[in-house]
Amino acid sequence: VSEDLFKRTVTINGLSKCGAMPGWRFGYIASSMDWLIAGIKKLQSQSTSNISSIVQIGAIPSLLGETDEDIENMRKEYEKRRDVAVEMINATPGLSVVKPDGAFYLFVKCKNVDDDSLRFCKKMLEEANVATVPGVGFGMDGYFRISFATDIESIKKAIERIANFVKSYKI
Repeated sequence: VSEDLFKRTVTINGLSKCGAMPGWRFGYIASSMDWLIAGIKKLQSQSTSNISSIVQIGAIPSLLGETDEDIENMRKEYEKRRDVAVEMINATPGLSVVKPDGAFYLFVKCKNVDDDSLRFCKKMLEEANVATVPGVGFGMDGYFRISFATDIESIKKAIERIANFVKSYKI
């Protein structure tokens, strides 16, 4: 847009979402401010290590825009998984969830079953063999987080286990 704006621009991004590389931890920063980049390098070098060569090689097609079609196909697949998971959870008495527009997690309300999310999730792991993340860690006790970043059959099986667990739940 302008030389002045370019001199004041800092771009920070990663490939977890836009490159469909969740968990690969590929992030980057770009700026014409050498002093800022030098300071960030000092901080980064003391707090994280470099990304592996496998991740670097895996990032190249994404950075070149060669994965756009694959990413769109995965977006559609995640949308299907999300919709199935949301429908099944909302059909479970005592649980409810709002359909998210992004991410591959659901933040499920379980307050009507147990408002202690740590206790609820621990018992669900022990009794139903379903791992979830208690909402208390996000400042939202009475909720839990579940991922739908797996195949559709595993999602259905897990939510069926959750539904059966909720039916027989006792504090």
